[in-house]
Amino acid sequence: MRSQPWRAASSLCVESAVLDLLAALDQTRPAKVERTPWLERIRDRLEDGADTPATLSELSRLAGVHPVHLARAFRRRFGCSVGAYARRLQVGKAMILLEDAAFDLSRVAYEAGFADQSHMTRLVRAQTGLTPGAWRRRMRRPS
Repeated sequence: MRSQPWRAASSLCVESAVLDLLAALDQTRPAKVERTPWLERIRDRLEDGADTPATLSELSRLAGVHPVHLARAFRRRFGCSVGAYARRLQVGKAMILLEDAAFDLSRVAYEAGFADQSHMTRLVRAQTGLTPGAWRRRMRRPS
């Protein structure tokens, strides 16, 4: 039986939000955009491993930095939290799968790692302004 990646993604989002709050409290250092190899490794891990979400603790071990530092640096570099970036990737995967008419919406939600179809619908609509069904219809229209 396949594991449920949405559970790990959900815990990543919660952990990321908590560390973002802690980082926001630390206003003692000047903001700067970091362009470091470890940030690129984290981004690559998120993009390559979308089917196997990691926790922020695992990502910070991969980077060799403290989770709060990772959360702060990731937001400065990529403009969003680690969890938000992971959700964008998840929605992107769903959008690609929606172009395949062979998959019904519940199958797309499952394959993209969402908890259920309504979870996918909420996040797709939030990021695109369209429901998954509307996106699919738009992609099927002849030009």
